[in-house]
Amino acid sequence: MTFSTVDSFRHDSWADRPSEGAVLLAPGAHVLIDMDNTGADFNGTVERLWIRRFPHIHKPNFSEITQMRLQDVVRRQEGEQIRRLFLEPGFFRSLRPLPGFVKAVREMREHFEVWFCTAPMIGHDCPCASEKMSWLREYFGSWGEERCIITHDKTMVHGEVLIDDNPRIHGKRVPSWKHVY
Repeated sequence: MTFSTVDSFRHDSWADRPSEGAVLLAPGAHVLIDMDNTGADFNGTVERLWIRRFPHIHKPNFSEITQMRLQDVVRRQEGEQIRRLFLEPGFFRSLRPLPGFVKAVREMREHFEVWFCTAPMIGHDCPCASEKMSWLREYFGSWGEERCIITHDKTMVHGEVLIDDNPRIHGKRVPSWKHVY
């Protein structure tokens, strides 16, 4: 039996995301899922905070920000202000799940070994990693916490599929997984 990862997302908002086609997986396959902007609404939270805190400053197009690459879409001053928002304690803990995400993960768990694979904020005094663990505990219980891999190099993690909003995943190795964007 095989299972198409695309099928489990059709009924939720995940179906609107671009895809490079279906990926067929055997039961028990290791599925890695990114958190920020894949499962947790990072950009939406930044946008809500921006509107509240900086109503007098031009609002960047937050939907174009991927992998927190602010420099790609905003001016330097805006980037620094946005960076301050997500470095604040409580930011990552306050992210809302994207519509359909929790349900899709629960459905995937019935067929696959599901792991969360997320990058930390490095070089900043930010409680990102612990807040991401708390976020997973809130939405998935202790199972979510126990299935969290926090790494800056996702190519080092074994899996059949990595579901990630970043269009380009770079690292030290050729990944074992197929990238579902």
